[in-house]
Parts: sequence; C-alpha cells; structure tokens
Amino acid sequence: MNRMKQQFTAEIKKHEGMDAAYVEIPFDVEEVFGTRRVKVRAWFEGVEYRGSIVRMGDCYMIGIPQAIRRQIGKSFGDTIDVIVEK
Repeated sequence: MNRMKQQFTAEIKKHEGMDAAYVEIPFDVEEVFGTRRVKVRAWFEGVEYRGSIVRMGDCYMIGIPQAIRRQIGKSFGDTIDVIVEK
C-alpha cells in the first residue's frame, strides 16, 4: 500500500468510563500523513467510516462508532482489520 493508505490489525479498546471504542494507530501518523491530526476514510472489517485520527496521550487513535461495532459484530477486546486512507 502507498503512504496515504495504511492497513493493519488492531484490538478494539474501551475509553475509560464511557461506552466509546477506538483502535490505536500502529505507525507514526505525522510521518506517514504529514500532520498530527488527519481526516481519513477508514474501513473497519470492510465497513466504511469517515473520521479523524487524533493524538490521545502517547498514541494516535481513531474512534469506532457503536453502530459500526454492532454492524461488524465486534466489541471491546476483539481484533479487527482496519484500513485508513487520507
């Protein structure tokens, strides 16, 4: 894949105290996309989503809406295939 489209497998993480889910981005977002916050098209198990990769503490992440989690039948702790494209 080119530098503007990245594919990886990640564990769905739970945001403390909320019913919010995210995956950590396993590469240097600033190096790959040229910025720390980037709007992307993402696919979680093939289901498309438009959102942003943001820095959270010492890592980069993208949220996974509850509707998509239901659609793909995945929840916190499950591993999913992810594609992000700038």
